[in-house]
Amino acid sequence: MSTQFFKDNPLVLIGVGVVAVGLFTGGGDKFQSTQRQSAMVQQQRQANSEQQIQLRLSQNQAQQSAEIANARYQSGCVMVVATNSPSDFTTLTQGQPVIDRVRQVPLPDNTLVCDANGITGEIIGGVVDRMAFTGDRLIVDAAMQRTGGLYRTPAQ
Repeated sequence: MSTQFFKDNPLVLIGVGVVAVGLFTGGGDKFQSTQRQSAMVQQQRQANSEQQIQLRLSQNQAQQSAEIANARYQSGCVMVVATNSPSDFTTLTQGQPVIDRVRQVPLPDNTLVCDANGITGEIIGGVVDRMAFTGDRLIVDAAMQRTGGLYRTPAQ
């Protein structure tokens, strides 16, 4: 088609323009939609990657914590018992003192303490700090046996 044809038929030129605009507008929506989907996929991948990194860090921290706790149990940490029931074990709590039940004073700083649940800590500033956990029941049970059978675990 020559340019003369379009000059003689202006409605055809307008029609071609409308069709072209329609194609570009519709195509633009699809392009934007594809960009949005691509961005969402990229964000999801990034979130998954960050989650994997956090899981790996958490696993590494748990392994390091278990090594520390195992060493504490094996080196003879002080097993804690309930103040109101000395024949029952109790659980350590971060930031709480461990009281010598005979003298009724907090244990001295740097004392390593442990409980029947695999939690260990160090007395710092009169309270339990620097806690570590192990899930190794054999090590915990061996530490509980070192108490000479003087204590029993609480009923559940």
